[in-house]
Amino acid sequence: MLEFLLTLACSAALGFVLWKVHVPGGMMIGAIIAAAALNITTDLASMPYAAKLAAQTIAGAFIGVSISRDDLRHLPRLIRPLAVLLGCYMAVCLVTGFIIWRVSSLDLMTALMSCVPGGMSDVPIIAADMGADAPKVAVLHFVRMALGISLFPSLIRAIDARARAHENAAGEGQPAPAASDAPAGNQKARQPKWAFPLCLAVAFGGGWLVRLTGIPAGTLVGSLLSTMLLRLKFGLGFLPPPVKKLAQAFSGAYIGCSVGYSDLLELRLLILPAVLIVVAFGLNCFCTGHFLHKHFGFERKMSMLAATPAGATDMALISSDIGVEDPDLVVLQILRMVCVILIFPQVISLIVSLAG
Repeated sequence: MLEFLLTLACSAALGFVLWKVHVPGGMMIGAIIAAAALNITTDLASMPYAAKLAAQTIAGAFIGVSISRDDLRHLPRLIRPLAVLLGCYMAVCLVTGFIIWRVSSLDLMTALMSCVPGGMSDVPIIAADMGADAPKVAVLHFVRMALGISLFPSLIRAIDARARAHENAAGEGQPAPAASDAPAGNQKARQPKWAFPLCLAVAFGGGWLVRLTGIPAGTLVGSLLSTMLLRLKFGLGFLPPPVKKLAQAFSGAYIGCSVGYSDLLELRLLILPAVLIVVAFGLNCFCTGHFLHKHFGFERKMSMLAATPAGATDMALISSDIGVEDPDLVVLQILRMVCVILIFPQVISLIVSLAG
């Protein structure tokens, strides 16, 4: 028990520091580093399997309660763009994953899970549950997410400015942005005090039931679906932000506890996979964004942001900084996140089982 409390305290402390200095995924990254350092230097790190299940449940619940009726009202006219996004992401994930598997020391499951365009808080947890090397998955997702947040928006703004200058010089008109009738803001309805414990109970119950089916990431999938139904059917579903941070600390500590000295020496072998992932998702961002711009009438910057390899929350915060405030962007990112979590692990599990 003392080892568990020590591990959690160290993980939460360093995670909090990195989060406060605005490191992308700072709480989880800090927890991984702290738990790994404790494990390597003292061998005292300890985190029970139940911590991982709790982190999966809470991660799924946060995604589930983020889905609103407004998101569903936007769905009919966003189905085709969403299908294009998911199809391109799936192709990039599988092709890049197989290349990484062939040119690196990563096993197939780890290589493919490292290329899943999901959240930093979700994918490493699922990867650990599916038998992948979770610390390596977490490192590669951190690289993708960090560049997606720090580099891609600047590149998108520069590319859009250059394209506009070229079109103006050529006398070409701009395609009209897609119309949007959604409100500029989306305020959450006031929740009763018992909404939080109810949401937790539904999340843990749904996660436990789906986990019994044996499907990959069943705990997270069950939690996501049950809380989404609670939110849409009854308008209930609330989890305070500190709960998510605690779940990230649990998840990061669990992953960090599995890191040994030999794993630390192997991190240098992740340079090539990281470069391949960044290049692949970069090309996908600009090529898919161009396709959405030309065929669905979205504004160029909005199209590329929709295909940016970062999280829905990150894009919602970043988009306004470069002049994009279309609610469709947030809806696309949220739907992409939900579909990726529900579909990609199942496809990857099937492929790995077929590959032997």
